Formats: sequence, structure tokens, C-alpha cells
Amino acid sequence: MLRAVLRAGAACRASRTVASQLVQRAAVARPGLATAAPAAARPFAGSAVTRFRSGSVAAAAEYGNTDVKGASELIQSGASTYADVRTPEEFSAGHPPGAVNVPVFLKQNGQMVPNPQFQQQFEKAFPDKDAQLCVGCLSGKRSVAACNIMQGAGYSNLTNVEGGYQAWTGAGLPVEA
Repeated sequence: MLRAVLRAGAACRASRTVASQLVQRAAVARPGLATAAPAAARPFAGSAVTRFRSGSVAAAAEYGNTDVKGASELIQSGASTYADVRTPEEFSAGHPPGAVNVPVFLKQNGQMVPNPQFQQQFEKAFPDKDAQLCVGCLSGKRSVAACNIMQGAGYSNLTNVEGGYQAWTGAGLPVEA
């Protein structure tokens, strides 16, 4: 099962990489194509073609997604480490066993603000940019932001944990405080 999950993840990443390369080639060949017509006249407005101009397509193409059971299998087998990007307060209330906390956002005055030291802290916690990392948060949104940031910093083997810690506990997977 674990091998199937790893193969599926690699195939998914490879497919998205090919798609990203095609979009990049199209953008180089015809740079104004994505913005040539009004959005209503472009059937792919808001799609990968237009998002490429902001750089997010390349980022999305480099990491995969897994559900919490797949992440748990990867971690238990020793193939991956769980990078928990929730706030320190959320992390201390409970987290997957062996998780390492590197908050992508911090809570200040009751609001979530970007952690200005996130990339440096992540690189210190996970110096091997080729290591398999399962990146999770509370619900799966902050982890996407973290994957985008760290893929841009050269990390090549990131997997976003869909549903985050809420899905993890909902599935009855082990936690530690």
C-alpha cells in the first residue's frame, strides 16, 4: 500500500510538472496570451494559464496532496516527517507523533499574521531540501501556503496533508501533546 501511495504521488507530481512546463512554454511563446482578451471571453480565466503570470502554477506543480491516512503511513514507515505549520499554541494542544512545528502564521493581537522568519525556521528544521515532508496545518489551507513558499525555496519533495489536523483527529489517528 505504501509503495502504491508513493508511486501515485510521484506520478501526480510528474503529471503536474509536465502540465506546468507546457503552460510555461506557451507563456514564453506567446507572452500576452493569458491577458489578451477580457476575462469573460477567456474560457480558462482563473485557471492555470492565468495564474501562471503570478507564479503560482509552477509552485502548485511541484508538490502533491495526500489524505491523513496516507500521510500517517508515510510517517510511520519512516519515509516522511510531518511538518506542522500551525501556531505554537495549536501545536502544543496536540499534534501527530514526531511532528516538528514551524508556524507559517503567528497569532498576534487575536489576528493571524505571516511569520516573517518562516522560511529560515523551516530551512533550519529541515535542511535537506530533497527529504520527503508531509506538511499539515489545522484544515489544509495554511499548509498549501507553506508548500508554495518552500517549493519556491527549492524543496522538491513536499506533500500537502489534506484536511490537516482536524481530519487527522477525525480519522482517529494517534496524537501527542
